[in-house]
Amino acid sequence: PEFKKYMYEQQFNFKYIIHIADDYFMHRYGVEEWTKFDNDAKENLRIELINKIDENMSGNKAGGKSLVSPFFRDNTGAMIKGIQIEEVKQTLASGEFLPDSYAGNTEVLFAMGVDPALLGAGAPGGKNLSGSGSDKREAWTILCARLPRKHIRTLMVFRLIQKWNGWNPDYVAKFPNINLTTLDKNPNGQTKVVN
Repeated sequence: PEFKKYMYEQQFNFKYIIHIADDYFMHRYGVEEWTKFDNDAKENLRIELINKIDENMSGNKAGGKSLVSPFFRDNTGAMIKGIQIEEVKQTLASGEFLPDSYAGNTEVLFAMGVDPALLGAGAPGGKNLSGSGSDKREAWTILCARLPRKHIRTLMVFRLIQKWNGWNPDYVAKFPNINLTTLDKNPNGQTKVVN
C-alpha cells in the first residue's frame, strides 16, 4: 500500500498539453508591439493566456465548450496552429483503482463477518460476481447458519421479560428462517423453514 500511495502522489496528473506558437502572440499584439515587450512581460502574457484556457477547460461548466484557435503562415507559407491542445492519456482513469477499493471494502466486510456477495460488493465490471444470484443465495444460507447463537442471546432478553412479567411460560419467541430457493423449485423463490 505504501508503494502505491507514493506512486500516485509522485505521478504527473495532467489532462492537457497546450502548445502555443510564438507567432500567435505576434499576430495578436502585432510584431512591433510584441518586440517592445521585455521577457517578463511576454512571460506574463503567456501565463495569462494559459490561465484563461485552463479556466475555460476545467470544471463542470467547461463541458462542451469550444476553443477558437487561429492558423498562421510562417515565412515559408506553411500553416501554423496558433494554439494546439493535446489530451494526455490518463493511464489510471480506466479502473485501475477499482481492485484496491474492492479489496479494502472486502476486508472491512470480512472483519464484520459479512459475505461481500450479500451486499453485491464486487469490482464493477469485474469477474467476482456471477450475476445469477447463486452467490447471494449461498451467502445468505451461510449467514443464517451462523446466526443461532445471536438469536439465542437476543431471545434471552425475551425470556427475562417473560419471567419478570409473569407471562405464560408456554409462549415461545422465534426468528423467522427463510431458505432462498431458485424459481424453478418455488415460484416465489423462498421456503419457510420450521425450527
